[in-house]
Amino acid sequence: MAARLSVPVKPYLYIEELAALTPWTEDAIRTKVRRGELRHRVHYFQDHRGGRLIFKWDAIVELIEGGGANGTDERAPTPHHPPAGKVLDVEKAKAELQRMLD
Repeated sequence: MAARLSVPVKPYLYIEELAALTPWTEDAIRTKVRRGELRHRVHYFQDHRGGRLIFKWDAIVELIEGGGANGTDERAPTPHHPPAGKVLDVEKAKAELQRMLD
């Protein structure tokens, strides 16, 4: 059984602090925010309208460890993550995409 690293961490972190404690760079974190992988009022907050992002450490740990935040499944069906057990018909998807482009 792997030992868990015990690091005292503040409950809320700025982006540079989060980048120092996770495998993500500041740019990667910003990208995760833009893509919706890190959710507002779940994983992060803003200190005032349009201000600095403040990340909730417990929610980030849950996301990294695969449990999602607040017991939700972060890998819920999305265009990038089809529902479990569903097989994507690539040829059908390509044909549909081509139809839309024509």
